[in-house]
Amino acid sequence: MNYRQYNKLNMYLAVEHACRLQAADWQGIPAAVRAFTDFQSCIQQIQDCSRQQGRPITGATQDKELSRKQLVQKAHVIAQATRSYALSVADLRLVEALKAPLSEWMYYRKHLVQAKTAQLLATVIPLADALTDYGIRTADLSELQTLFAAFNDRMESARTSIVQRLVATENIQALFQQGDRLIQMLDRLFLQLQETGFYMKYQGARRTVRLRPRGAGKRGKEEVV
Repeated sequence: MNYRQYNKLNMYLAVEHACRLQAADWQGIPAAVRAFTDFQSCIQQIQDCSRQQGRPITGATQDKELSRKQLVQKAHVIAQATRSYALSVADLRLVEALKAPLSEWMYYRKHLVQAKTAQLLATVIPLADALTDYGIRTADLSELQTLFAAFNDRMESARTSIVQRLVATENIQALFQQGDRLIQMLDRLFLQLQETGFYMKYQGARRTVRLRPRGAGKRGKEEVV
């Protein structure tokens, strides 16, 4: 959330608190009861979206990078052993295809790592028996497949986290618009309660304190939104 949204949410929470404390003073107005119920639901959804926005994606990114390194290291070992096999059988096309050093594999971006590993697996699996003489066992090929699947899963997880944050940001804007409509309805309905102590407390809760960004002071002027 931005600072304006954060300030508005604090006002929403203050209004909710004031209404709950003196619910008996206004619950005789069915339309107000319905609007307040919807308002509470809107607040909960805003808070859920805010948590989704603030959910760190660093962990997913770190997992993806670790998975990439493990995959690249295993793929490079198998590629070089396969290149030795290719040299022994004079398969110059395969020798050329597998010449990339580890430093080049490490430089590959994630989508290229996926493509190169898929290509390597397609090459080495049919050669499994021949590669045994070069130190590559069936277990090594299975490990490469497992690492490849894990890397793909990490890629999808990181992508999902980013998409979820973008969706939460879009949803939260619509939720604040809904919250404003509901609270303005309460404003109109509560006008008939102007002579009560509840109305004064409600009006006090309706004032939004503009909290400024860090380093710009703690409070700003108040306003009714």
